[in-house]
Amino acid sequence: MNVLNNTKLKVNFLNVGHGDCAIIKWDNGLRQEPWICTIDSGKDKKQLEDFLLKNSISRINLAITSHFDLDHIGGYFDLDKKIKIEEYWSPYTPAFKKNIWLFGDRVKRSIERAEKLEEELLSRGTSLASPLEKLIYCPVEGLKIKVLYPAYKLYEKLLSNEDIKFLFESYPTPLNWLIEETDETINYEDINSLQRGLNKRIKGNLITRNLEEEKIELEQMSKSNFIDQRIKELWSQKTKIEPEFFGNHVLNDTSIVLKFEVWTGSRWNTLLFPGDIQNWLYLIAKRPNDLVSDIYKVSHHGSNMYLAQEIKYDEIIQSIRPKLSVISANGQYKLPKTKVRDAITRWSTALACTQHKTYDTMSLNRIISSKTDCCHNQYCCSKHSKATNSKNLGVSVEIKDSQMKIEPPPCMHSAYTSPIPIIQLEQHLVSDSKVLTYLSEREIKIHTEWLKEKLTQIYNDRKANSKYKESKLITIHEIRGLALKECRFLTEKQISQILEYGYSEGKFLSYTSEKYGVYIWDKVYRRPTNAEITKIASSICKKDILISSAKYLKGDINTFLLGIDRKLFCKQVEQKTSYPSLLVDDYIWPQIIEKLVLNFNVLYLPNEDEKTIENILIVLVNKNINYKDYMNQIKEKIVERLEKETKELACEGYVREKWGIPNYDKDVINDYLVQEYVRSLKWMPLSVAGLSSYYEKFHNSLDYNLEHQSYLLRIDKLLASKYDYEYVSSFLHLF
Repeated sequence: MNVLNNTKLKVNFLNVGHGDCAIIKWDNGLRQEPWICTIDSGKDKKQLEDFLLKNSISRINLAITSHFDLDHIGGYFDLDKKIKIEEYWSPYTPAFKKNIWLFGDRVKRSIERAEKLEEELLSRGTSLASPLEKLIYCPVEGLKIKVLYPAYKLYEKLLSNEDIKFLFESYPTPLNWLIEETDETINYEDINSLQRGLNKRIKGNLITRNLEEEKIELEQMSKSNFIDQRIKELWSQKTKIEPEFFGNHVLNDTSIVLKFEVWTGSRWNTLLFPGDIQNWLYLIAKRPNDLVSDIYKVSHHGSNMYLAQEIKYDEIIQSIRPKLSVISANGQYKLPKTKVRDAITRWSTALACTQHKTYDTMSLNRIISSKTDCCHNQYCCSKHSKATNSKNLGVSVEIKDSQMKIEPPPCMHSAYTSPIPIIQLEQHLVSDSKVLTYLSEREIKIHTEWLKEKLTQIYNDRKANSKYKESKLITIHEIRGLALKECRFLTEKQISQILEYGYSEGKFLSYTSEKYGVYIWDKVYRRPTNAEITKIASSICKKDILISSAKYLKGDINTFLLGIDRKLFCKQVEQKTSYPSLLVDDYIWPQIIEKLVLNFNVLYLPNEDEKTIENILIVLVNKNINYKDYMNQIKEKIVERLEKETKELACEGYVREKWGIPNYDKDVINDYLVQEYVRSLKWMPLSVAGLSSYYEKFHNSLDYNLEHQSYLLRIDKLLASKYDYEYVSSFLHLF
């Protein structure tokens, strides 16, 4: 970013009565003209047009409608006859047009007017778009616009063929479904033309509008969601809101929520514009860090603030922690509410309003009881200030360097002048809230596919790079680092959720660890393909002998082979394939057992004193070899080598007759076996303990105790019985 000097941010909150209209003027010192953005426009164009012309503004770079209420959108009509609007953002109109018969009459008119406005702007060359959550827009140097809401899933639901009447029948709009986990799977046959059109037009969390295509898609849809008039009347009785406003809360709770970040030379200054959002559940659950802002444009004119179905003023204002809050209301519908004002003054440094109060009150006994629910009525706020006898133009906020200038002065101040809000400490024992910490199903699927791709990249890199002799599982901390590199801000709980989901879907292999008495998913690796496992199994089945050990003899052949020691084998496979030995042991070995049973005889050598001691020698002999001839050939070669090493032997016949070679070197035998059979890959030792025991037994078989040991040459005369510890030969044919 270039060094920005002489920067100035000015925000005017116009007095448009019961409505919203804000003009953002950003001068970064690099442009010939300041960058201009309007957020909402009031009921009609008079105040907005007068302000723009008076301040010699002939061009709006970005005009935004937070939602389609008339008191937010009306001022844009015919405005572009005198003022050029380059780009226009609004909610995605087809999502509401499709369900227009669900709304009350007044709301229907608002949606229809929004549609006409889009056509009017398009005819004059304005670019149309609808932003989605996670969009970050940087139109000029030193300015970022983050879209915190609405979520794609919300539009997807409104455009679907599903029954959405539940959104209209409850107040405020229920949003739990938007963040809770579900087991629903997408049936692509049920995706309609509107949903396909939406997906086609999304580019980087911005929906590029095409009014002609949208109209055709709407015509293809049937009006299937019908709400009986009686339901609207019951809703009206419950909420005490006129039936013509039925569904207005859906418009409010689909408002575009924006966070502006502006660099003024010394710090990033932040402004939060939440439209008329009433239910803050999704924002608190999914975007808590983004809510913290210096300036907060109070939502819905100071109306009730909900978390799910409960009014929670303090909790929401605490999440924002603004230095300045601005309300735009004139007492209509008894707004702003006194309780909202009180919560703001508890947690915010200052509160300003587009209406100016005509008097103030002071407490003589430190207690002031509010006699009205409406802040406007309590202070007799009016459009004209008696003190100055001048027209009230609203609130002007100017930020330069690290100073904020507010004109006129705020009507309320916190009891504390520090920018740090009051800290209230309360201790509660609460269970973990999945609503607040867990990802939605769609988010899980997206992150799962991303992680699967990353794991494949890591595996390919390790396999290609010779330095990876040892391959470890990928930890949750490593995944978090990979995610941060790509601006995926995932908590450990969320990553654990992804690991569990990916494992259950067979996307990759995840593992748990115990932490504070709780098992969490915290390690993961690429899942081997069937072809890779088949290749490993085929290479093993080419071996003449497999050597291992076991602690106990138990169960059927599959259970028994699952219990034998295979640490050395797992390490060898790890070095050759880059799959961690833990994964080889846990996932690959169980899948190759069937091949082993088909291709090998399983033998064991009991101890003479204890039949079930640990480290029982296990030998798997390939069924394609004649074991007696095979071992005779080995002994012949060993004897030849030993004869050369021990020249003092009387004659070769003596050695062959007795199989006894005095003063021989044991290492000579082991070296020969290692060189000729282990390193040449004819044998595969599955465990170190088994291999050591095998060498020892082979050594003994060459000594004078051959008749007593009855070790190798008589192995073809094994008993056929299983689990019978009475034996003639040293080895028993186990399976």
